Amino acid sequence: MEGMKPYALCIFCNFCAAGFNIISKVSLDNGMSCYVLVVYGHVFGTLTTALLAFLFESYGFSVYLFQ
Repeated sequence: MEGMKPYALCIFCNFCAAGFNIISKVSLDNGMSCYVLVVYGHVFGTLTTALLAFLFESYGFSVYLFQ
């Protein structure tokens, strides 16, 4: 099971990318500006990265997660 972590992470990332593509298509079809969509994507990415960085630093997780 330990060797499956990278593959599971890759599949999870693909599902996230597919979800973002679906949300983008629906949003753009409903009249959202492409510039606003890009800003929302960057804001979501920034907040997600900040949250993960805070959790990893506060709980002392190792940088090397897959070792």
